[in-house]
Amino acid sequence: MDDNPLFIHYNLWVKKNIFLISVNTRFLFIPNFYVNAGNLNLTDSTFAHMRNRDMMEQQMDNVVKMLKGNKILDVGTGFGNALSRLMADPSISVVSIDPEAWSFSELEKKYEDAVKEGRVKFLAMPVEKIDFPDNFFDTSIALDSLHHTKEPEIGIREMERVSSKAVVITEWHESSGGIHNPHSKDHLKNIRDNIEKYCSTSGYSKKVFDYWYMFWKYKE
Repeated sequence: MDDNPLFIHYNLWVKKNIFLISVNTRFLFIPNFYVNAGNLNLTDSTFAHMRNRDMMEQQMDNVVKMLKGNKILDVGTGFGNALSRLMADPSISVVSIDPEAWSFSELEKKYEDAVKEGRVKFLAMPVEKIDFPDNFFDTSIALDSLHHTKEPEIGIREMERVSSKAVVITEWHESSGGIHNPHSKDHLKNIRDNIEKYCSTSGYSKKVFDYWYMFWKYKE
């Protein structure tokens, strides 16, 4: 968690309600929360939904090109942004993990048929301890989720362990802090330093965009 007093993290109630809007409109909403005289106020610029939706689409456009195989681990379910693209391919099966699991009930309704078919499963599980055997998945992806961990390197090592073919990571650059997400620039910079330090010496390729970056590695 970052300590910037101007921003506070989503609480579960807000997450759930923003998520319901997101599911119903197929837009991504990223609220900026400001504290004013002890009250929680939403500014006119609270929902920069089109801009953030476009960036998520750009991220997934790049991620899907990196996928190897059809058995995918989705790290950090969140709003289900990665799932919307993954489930569009009927050959793909997904296990989506998130330690908070706040969106699972809604996503299970949205993908009810796929859940019944066994194409998608939702599990409350931290990336630091993925409860699957070695090489169980073909590809593991983490779409803007590692900044919720204290030491991303631990999670990346676990993703590598359970993946036989590829690991793909996207994450917010510190320049996005307070604009596209409620995290402080210092927090995102620390996360980037941790990820970059490990990936730069572990055979990963890297690509940098305006407000985000991507690391990927093929194991074959």
